[in-house]
Amino acid sequence: MKKIILLGILIILMVITNPSKIEYVDWAKEQIKEQSTYEVVDWGIELLAPNLLEGATKAHNYVIFSVFKTTIMDDTITTVGLFKNFLPLPIDDNGSYHTNSAPVKESVQSEQVSVEKTATDDTPATSESQNTDYRSVPFIRDNNNKPINKTVIWKGKLESKSLDIKLNDGKAELVIGLDNPNGIKIMMLHKDTGWYLDWMKYGESPVYEFGTTESESYAVQGTTYDFDKDGSDEIIISIGDGLVNGQMWIFKYHEITRNDVTPYELLLTQSFQENVYIDENKVIIPYGSQGLFNEYTFFDGKFHEQVH
Repeated sequence: MKKIILLGILIILMVITNPSKIEYVDWAKEQIKEQSTYEVVDWGIELLAPNLLEGATKAHNYVIFSVFKTTIMDDTITTVGLFKNFLPLPIDDNGSYHTNSAPVKESVQSEQVSVEKTATDDTPATSESQNTDYRSVPFIRDNNNKPINKTVIWKGKLESKSLDIKLNDGKAELVIGLDNPNGIKIMMLHKDTGWYLDWMKYGESPVYEFGTTESESYAVQGTTYDFDKDGSDEIIISIGDGLVNGQMWIFKYHEITRNDVTPYELLLTQSFQENVYIDENKVIIPYGSQGLFNEYTFFDGKFHEQVH
């Protein structure tokens, strides 16, 4: 009983001392000033830094702690705030965040993932393994925490990645890679025609915040899964860092007779932190650190949010 009371007190204390974005900006400003040796520079920092940091920082409040991501130019600094203190997460050579002593996330066993070869990929298809690069772990998983076996992962390299799509009217191919002359290409090739999935129109993608996933912070993943068992795969596009920031889109295919009409309909787009789970026709998206989640069930051609 005492342990439960102590745990309750600790949680309440963490909630009360969860720092705000304003407190983070003040702390970050002081960190910058500590690097200065001139009063005139300190004056400039005091005057300009708060507004710059406010605009460059995105805060994620998880009730008992917060994560702050500050992006200046092409550099992103991630800081965890708790107990009115701030812990910057250093980045290793793989673009993964670590504390000073151990990875932030526990090591996950290597999982077999279907990674299709492309015409420009000379390496054999292999499984993506989880060491310290959290982007390599499939974001979309089943209810046993196993990766959906039809997944392809693209991490901003020049080589495109492709994945077969099963459709009622034949096979198609999902292609993810760099677009020409710039940007990200996510498209379906079917019956000698290519359609771009217009994912950037929907949801707050990490791409909007950081401009591109060519940096080592994010990965684009493509997954296929037949939610309604009609013989045609739905396409799941997910973009994230494998830690706290991600966005996913689910598209459904419809047979068409005209090539100037897109055959894909957006069914659902939601943000996620680390993973999204699929259980039959359900999509489950955990959030926070207290076992909370959002659940969406697919029926009658749509996803419906479940109220718990």
